[in-house]
Amino acid sequence: MRDDGFAAAVRALAESVGQSDAEAQDFIAAFPLETCFRELSGPDVSASLMEDAAAALAKVFGTSYGASLLPSILPLAAAALQSPSVPLRRLAVQQLGRLVAAQEEPPPACLDLLMAALQDPEVGVTSAAEAALRQLGRPQAGAQALLPQLLRREHPWGGALAALAACHDPLLRMRALTLLVALAAASPAAAAAVRRSGLLEPLLAELEDP
Repeated sequence: MRDDGFAAAVRALAESVGQSDAEAQDFIAAFPLETCFRELSGPDVSASLMEDAAAALAKVFGTSYGASLLPSILPLAAAALQSPSVPLRRLAVQQLGRLVAAQEEPPPACLDLLMAALQDPEVGVTSAAEAALRQLGRPQAGAQALLPQLLRREHPWGGALAALAACHDPLLRMRALTLLVALAAASPAAAAAVRRSGLLEPLLAELEDP
């Protein structure tokens, strides 16, 4: 049964101006992340509740306290990505993107989930995954340390990305190639890494095909 107090709390938080550590702590004390996941996992979750929850969690994770909780979302995000609810899967990927942005070197499990989400059948989920993964092209040392693994065919991430970039499904292929182009545009070092990987060769071949 849905907790009306949860809906009211996320709406109030979503509509509030600014956010402090104390307010974030109060919200999480009342509604731990596991409770938020449970409340958003049901079959009758309204679009407005999901939007309010997305805005509320953005405010919580935007605080220093909330940022410290981000690593704990991994098991919840993994469960959410198995949900039939597209908004819940998209919300989970958005939080994984926050984890990538907040940590100099995101945990490998986060990248595992994002690579799986890149193959989701729903565009909203894959767009969020692409936005999260493109952050690996940013100049920070930790992110750039993970980029070679994403681009190396011998690594599971790189192998999956290479397979997507060369697959026969035009939608999956375009998702992979769009991510590679976005990574290359993120920084000169990322552009050089993408060029060395050879993963854009399928795109170049198509562009040269009369």
